[in-house]
Amino acid sequence: MYKLLITQHIAWLTEPIDFFIGLKIERNRGYFNKVDLHFDDGSYPIDALFMPVQNANHSIHSYGNEKQEILFLEIWTNGSLTPKEALHESARILIDFFIPFFQMEEENLYLADAKHTIP
Repeated sequence: MYKLLITQHIAWLTEPIDFFIGLKIERNRGYFNKVDLHFDDGSYPIDALFMPVQNANHSIHSYGNEKQEILFLEIWTNGSLTPKEALHESARILIDFFIPFFQMEEENLYLADAKHTIP
């Protein structure tokens, strides 16, 4: 069973009319940088923002002796996924973001050899 998490008005009717609307409701997750406001079938998204993480905090504390530390993560979600799932997904996205840098190193492409510099 799905739970409606975000409510939005679709239309305001100021006089009695026959009003028909077709809805396609999908479950989605993640964050999208670009939002297409028009589709080939003539439809448009009402809510293209899928951000299940509402808030996140972190803190680092000493653990045991002075040389060890422990990381505490607090993650609040809207219920469409668990905090553990949100952490897993964000870690995967971060790893995917850094993979090109590792590939550059493997291909011996060093920034120090670049001719272009930023003044």
